[in-house]
Amino acid sequence: MGEKELTPSQSMIRLVMGFIPARAIYVAAKLGITDLMATGSLSAQELAQNVDVDVGALYRVLRILAGIGVLHESDDHRFSLTPLGETLRRDSTQSVRDYVLLFHEIHYKNLVNTMHSVRTGEPAFAETFGKPFFQFLQSNPDASGIFQAGLASRARIDIAVLLEAYDFSDARQIVDVGGGSGALLSAILTRFDNVTGVLFDLAPAIEAAKSGLGGPLPRCEFIVGDFFEEVASGADIYILKLVLHDWSDQDAIKILQRCRAAMTNGNRLLVIEGLIGSPNDPSPTHLMDVVMLVTFAGVERTEGEYTAVMEQAGFRLERTIPTKSDLYVLEAFPV
Repeated sequence: MGEKELTPSQSMIRLVMGFIPARAIYVAAKLGITDLMATGSLSAQELAQNVDVDVGALYRVLRILAGIGVLHESDDHRFSLTPLGETLRRDSTQSVRDYVLLFHEIHYKNLVNTMHSVRTGEPAFAETFGKPFFQFLQSNPDASGIFQAGLASRARIDIAVLLEAYDFSDARQIVDVGGGSGALLSAILTRFDNVTGVLFDLAPAIEAAKSGLGGPLPRCEFIVGDFFEEVASGADIYILKLVLHDWSDQDAIKILQRCRAAMTNGNRLLVIEGLIGSPNDPSPTHLMDVVMLVTFAGVERTEGEYTAVMEQAGFRLERTIPTKSDLYVLEAFPV
């Protein structure tokens, strides 16, 4: 059947049902369906036997995935991977499987309470899970593992374009503040053997980094710390990648002030974030902004808003460098 032109009402109905294909993607990722198809096509019966689920129910989910281009269904009802589906395989270089699990096992559940955040302006996470986000992670190792693996999955996709956009070859030492499992720092240290690194984060992230989740970290010092209290000093480049959007303006200024206190004139600060675009822009950053709202009371910002919080913390934004992803590198210097 060809695609027919939709009325506004029909288009709205499709938008409202948009979470259903997203949940089908989650089912495939969680069950490892795409890993089973790595060597060729399989029937719903073969897949169901491998993952011990109901064949009829699984087929109905697979049919949705074929309809959105994640899988391809042949005339004899066998399913094979498409390039889009390859990204759900665990061992794919483009895998976002763990990011899918993070969104659906943590963020999806929390987004049920979006109305709470809209009414109050406060995060809904404690309403959903009983504790604020970071307290929940510290008390729940399984959720912390999902979170760190999800961020590492996203980081692998972002890193190549970041290293293409920004030259770290003249760096001496880099402090990755709130650097999670260390994926970005790993890529920099692996490529530039003249650079040393410091990974600075809370204990669960440092443990994930030491386990190798983010990749090898040669010439790296691991420091457990709280960036609201103090940041490691002595480096010439400081990185805040996808950190400030987790926090309100007041808290973002505090984090930046701690970085400023650790830095000397001539040091560089790289804030790596998405940027809010122009009105009517269907940017993924606008979607992430609501995730920030309901999870942390965080906020995605425009370039001008980042300029303002940096200035209040003692920085001057020198240039904004786009990448081939949704992220930008905001290069700033102490004043």
